[in-house]
Amino acid sequence: MTSRLRNYTEDEIDILLDGDRREVDRLLLHSLSTIAAVLIPHVEKEDTIFEAMGDIPTIRMRSAWIESQIVKQNTKNQMMRRVAEAGVIMCVLGFIGFVGYSLVDYVIDILRAKIIASQSSITLTK
Repeated sequence: MTSRLRNYTEDEIDILLDGDRREVDRLLLHSLSTIAAVLIPHVEKEDTIFEAMGDIPTIRMRSAWIESQIVKQNTKNQMMRRVAEAGVIMCVLGFIGFVGYSLVDYVIDILRAKIIASQSSITLTK
């Protein structure tokens, strides 16, 4: 679709101004009509959007509700972070306990082996 609007050069404007004023008025009215044809639907759409948004108290209530949802989600996120951190801490403590238990069991096995070895060497010499 080609636009009916056009930009006039300085020479064209001079020719139009030297001619009949009715032609200039016709061009001005035509241009204003074209601008209005573009702006009026746009303004109507904006008015529809503003009407759908509601009045100032409604917008404030909606804003407060959205803010409360953000605070609620942030609280949930902090709680889940604490749960995850506690889970990691429990896993680390369990691992440390397992390693400690394994070390104690290893030391006991070594001591038993030494005791058995010392007792068997005593019985062999008798």
